[in-house]
Amino acid sequence: MQIFDAHAHLRTETATPQLETANNGDLPLPDYIVCNSIRPQEWSRTIDTCRLDKRLLPALGIHPWYTNNDYMLYLDKLSLYMSDLHAIGETGLDKLRGNFALQKASLIEHIRLADNSGLTLVVHCVKAFDELYAIINKEKPKTSILIHGYNKSKQLAQQLCTICDCYFSLSPLFFETDNGINGKKGQLLDYLILSNRLLLETDFHFYYNKKEGIEEYQNLIQDSLNKITLVLKKDKAILSKNIFTLSCKLFKAD
Repeated sequence: MQIFDAHAHLRTETATPQLETANNGDLPLPDYIVCNSIRPQEWSRTIDTCRLDKRLLPALGIHPWYTNNDYMLYLDKLSLYMSDLHAIGETGLDKLRGNFALQKASLIEHIRLADNSGLTLVVHCVKAFDELYAIINKEKPKTSILIHGYNKSKQLAQQLCTICDCYFSLSPLFFETDNGINGKKGQLLDYLILSNRLLLETDFHFYYNKKEGIEEYQNLIQDSLNKITLVLKKDKAILSKNIFTLSCKLFKAD
């Protein structure tokens, strides 16, 4: 069974020369991992590491937490890495942290960059879905948008899908509530599965040159699949194949 992690973070504090001798092609990672590099100072190390392993698909952007007045200067530099990228992001809006006005301006530029490049845009959104909806509705992007870590309603997902080609990735946290995935969460899952807009993610932070935590990591997507198939009575093999195929399409995986 092939596994695709639609959202994770490759930790790059360790210098790349050490990675070049690691030869970690045998690490038990998912078949593909979208590695979101969210601060400009990490971009080049993320690209260097992803070039070592075809399973690592780089996505570069400026996370709303780290958006500052220099965001346009940094986005201009993204063109240096465009040939390596499989997505733009993550970017987005977060009312709990950071300068919200700058976040909105940065998100608009990320949308335009993704549109021009034809790459999927990865979006983080916390307590700002009204503003996100308004920006997307005004910009009318042609490229696909992935809302990562989605935990809102079926109705909101449907509304977003009316104004853009929108997809939703669910993290393990989505499945860890006391009420399980019945009720509103079950309705959301049914909608995303039937409309073929469901992806799965871990939001896991990992080092490519270390094996610590990898065993835990490799089971996260499988656990999410198991919970969906158990509660919603879906065929796991078919569901897994559909999610993998969709993920490969959105992120231009070979």
